Amino acid sequence: MIIVGFAAARKQMGPLHSGVQFNSFHRSLSSPCSKESWILFTVFVFSLASLFIYILQIGWNNVAGLAAVGIIDTDVSLKVLRSEMGNSFEGKYHWYRLFMRDFLSMSSFGFFAHWLMSRSRNAFFIFFGSFAVAAFSMLMATEKGPLLFYLISLFMVYVIVKHGGRITLYAGALSATAGLVIAGVMYIYFMGTSNIGDGFASAFSRITTGEMADLYYYLTIFPDQVEYLLGRSFPNPLGIFPWEPYRLTVEVMNIVNPDGEKLGIVGSAPTFFWGEMYANFGYLGIIVPPFFVGYVVYTINILIFRLPMSPLVLAIYVWVLMHIKNISSTGLSSYIIDVTGLIMLIFTLIVMSILGGGVIRYRRRRLQSLFARSGSCTGNLRGSRL
Repeated sequence: MIIVGFAAARKQMGPLHSGVQFNSFHRSLSSPCSKESWILFTVFVFSLASLFIYILQIGWNNVAGLAAVGIIDTDVSLKVLRSEMGNSFEGKYHWYRLFMRDFLSMSSFGFFAHWLMSRSRNAFFIFFGSFAVAAFSMLMATEKGPLLFYLISLFMVYVIVKHGGRITLYAGALSATAGLVIAGVMYIYFMGTSNIGDGFASAFSRITTGEMADLYYYLTIFPDQVEYLLGRSFPNPLGIFPWEPYRLTVEVMNIVNPDGEKLGIVGSAPTFFWGEMYANFGYLGIIVPPFFVGYVVYTINILIFRLPMSPLVLAIYVWVLMHIKNISSTGLSSYIIDVTGLIMLIFTLIVMSILGGGVIRYRRRRLQSLFARSGSCTGNLRGSRL
């Protein structure tokens, strides 16, 4: 059904690569202007400040990553420390995460693209500093996935800038091997795996079957142990809807592993997005939502491809790809009211307006025919003034 959604969007809006072939994506890249460099640097500074404030709030002695490598001594287990840094964090964790993960990684992607294009020493040191900070932010809660996906994102930036988006078999195999090695090492330090071989095996098992294992729990719990939720796992901002939000991934983990809740550990059991749809609406939730997922993903891609490429826009594009990929391991409800995505959209519009002197410039493409059919003249313009 995702493919059907792609096909429907393509038929309505035109080929994704029309006018701007992805294989020659790098040819349309331009060096960053001074405004863009300052925007990237400002975003990085705010992200760094957010990370520093977050660590001050939890305390340096409670940073799980530092305890895992022996930099600090603590009697608290890594699982409890990790839980207190995320699911059990006392405060608005999602706002900290927005800056110290999302905006921080996005600025790092832009610095990396700038260095690849300029090869200047200053650009390298700026990128290296952002890389060090971002890597620490990804690892400080002993989470393994964020660092791997951050490195994958950097690899995507490199492939787009240097090879026009084409990944050779050798490069793909080399990057996959490197990722497996890094994951194996993290399993040794963060999960207590005894040796590198067991670390590789655990990492490979988690990568290939992790979400599938949790999906089994969803299929067995609903509706035999818990009735279908009928939307209760969806966001309920300001309590405007007549239901109490159901923390689906946390509640599933509490059912699967009740001892964790007794020990004060707040775990989670995320799975594919249609797992949540099944928990809410049964098998109907597996069939219908994927169509809209495919349609929306295609639409987002074709809209971003219309923007003039630069290191900043490329960084936003890669961030969007990584944001969308989370749907493979989290619920669809988080995208219904996607605060993070909305903030990034507003940020993109403001940035493009600043860089365009008050005008958001974009390439003319077959999408304009859709605007024409809907009675809008936007498609006939090359810039839209805010």
